[in-house]
Amino acid sequence: MQAGGVPYYNDDNLMEIVDYSVPTGQGSDITSPNSTQASTGIVSQAPVSKVVEQSIFVTERRGPLLLTSDDQLEVLNLIEAGEIISIEVVSDNPFTSVYLELDDFKNREPNGITAAELLSRGRDEYAEREFFAEDRQKDGTYVLKYHPRKPDKYSDKIRLNVRNDLRRMPLFDETSNAKFLNRGGLPTPQHLSFMAGGTMTVPHAKNIVKMDNEAFANTLVKNPEPYYVNVPNYSALENTTLETVPFNPYVGEAGKISISHIATAGATQPFVVFGEPGATTVNGVDLSTIPTMLPKPWPGCLKDNSYTGSRQAIIIYGDNTETLTTNIDVSGGVSIGSFPATGVNNKPMVFRNGSELYFPGRLVESYYYQGGVWRPFPDPSTYNVATDGALLYIMNPGLDFKPPNMELTDDTDENLPKYVSFGLIENARPTPSIYIKEIIVRRRRTKYLNG
Repeated sequence: MQAGGVPYYNDDNLMEIVDYSVPTGQGSDITSPNSTQASTGIVSQAPVSKVVEQSIFVTERRGPLLLTSDDQLEVLNLIEAGEIISIEVVSDNPFTSVYLELDDFKNREPNGITAAELLSRGRDEYAEREFFAEDRQKDGTYVLKYHPRKPDKYSDKIRLNVRNDLRRMPLFDETSNAKFLNRGGLPTPQHLSFMAGGTMTVPHAKNIVKMDNEAFANTLVKNPEPYYVNVPNYSALENTTLETVPFNPYVGEAGKISISHIATAGATQPFVVFGEPGATTVNGVDLSTIPTMLPKPWPGCLKDNSYTGSRQAIIIYGDNTETLTTNIDVSGGVSIGSFPATGVNNKPMVFRNGSELYFPGRLVESYYYQGGVWRPFPDPSTYNVATDGALLYIMNPGLDFKPPNMELTDDTDENLPKYVSFGLIENARPTPSIYIKEIIVRRRRTKYLNG
């Protein structure tokens, strides 16, 4: 290339010639190979990790704690080499998920395995490089164990997570469609064993006067025998590819409820009489004209993909004479204003007879007796003690049997042999929690990063 006949390397208008043969000094271009300045390279200040080879026996312990829904407890997540000696996870719920990762081995993706699955498969004894489970203990807990005969070695990584993937569900409530699917990879319960329709024997509740006491709620949580009702889960019946288990997801802390106790003080107490399931005649009273009193078999019927729950009638008389025209005496302290009605206080109900608890479900409709007929009872404030008599509750799904008649007791008397009362139920927490009693991980660490 030339400019006006002059070669480019001799043309001062095209480039500047730098002579690198002459040493340069302070202030010159430090990229010059002849620069006399010291190197100014950047030196990393980050800490340097060092591999340590040392055999150390380590025991990790976590708990007790509450794990709320959608929470994950990261017990271990380490880059190291070593040997697993044993793992134990003790919780109050058979649907607690435990995920273990050793190098490339993963026990169950994405969230782990549960005691409900292991017990359903009969895996309640030692299994090589697998968890096994122990069924419900006397304190209401379930135990997942990983206990190899010889320590399991890992060379790069160990990770252990414990999760709660339970979804929120109304407890002891009506069976609206009799379908339920779990999430987060959890197995599907064969029965809606957390819905209404069952009973529970709670020995430690016998001497607690009112059901709105925190101690009363905790006796249900800690009861040795969990609540269970045999209502079929039609989601499990419609899809035979689902993994199903015969366990209740809402036991322990996940099944904790809050009860609004209905005050029943005074000399004259209401008298409660249950009808037979689906019966349109209760205690000789004809209820065939009540449109919501459906004579369906317990717990209900599925027809053309539409489910209707069964019904059970409950009559609350003013006293034990079982006379329809006798009013409920509110002068002594019976709180008629807190009674459930079709449009007010309509929550799932519980009746308590000493240590026996009955969960008939939710009101379909309520009535009061006046002038020889049953009239709709939309609001307790409409009850007139001068003209109105017994109350009638139509429950969904009701119980699958007729419990004994109950005379409510004075809840201001602390000297009674047992207490008979009823109340309204709601979930104690916004989302279900799982009680993690203890997590124990025993391992030998042979190589790890220090720094």
